[in-house]
Amino acid sequence: MNRAQYLADRAWTRQHRADRGAQGLPHHPDGSGWATCPECGGDGSFVRNDSAIGDPQQEYDVHCHLCAGEGEIPDGHEDLLHAMRRHRMQMRQSWRRTPGFSAMVYRRTRERAMKRVTLPRPAPPAVHPLFASLIEPYRRAA
Repeated sequence: MNRAQYLADRAWTRQHRADRGAQGLPHHPDGSGWATCPECGGDGSFVRNDSAIGDPQQEYDVHCHLCAGEGEIPDGHEDLLHAMRRHRMQMRQSWRRTPGFSAMVYRRTRERAMKRVTLPRPAPPAVHPLFASLIEPYRRAA
């Protein structure tokens, strides 16, 4: 995938996918594919108090049902070029990598990022009705 294909894919995604704000996700994702949970704010749990008067001794932690206590949810936005850079940096830093595994992860990410993207064909230009009769015989021949 070159830069032009990436920008075309990005524009299509922005145009055809639902608004991130309507889904409760941040407007500017970091490209990791994960977002902070909007329910618990990334803590993985929140405090519940069932007492009528709000007695602080009755408070207890409840795991978030949306993120299952993890604090993050998949947001569907994974920037593959950003992931390639992250994996390439992990391969260069010997203290962060597992021999062979980092290269395998980088290769898979690169294959996903560089796969051929088919773009929709543009619609043919509209022809003025006066010229349509002149062009029609040539269209049938082709």
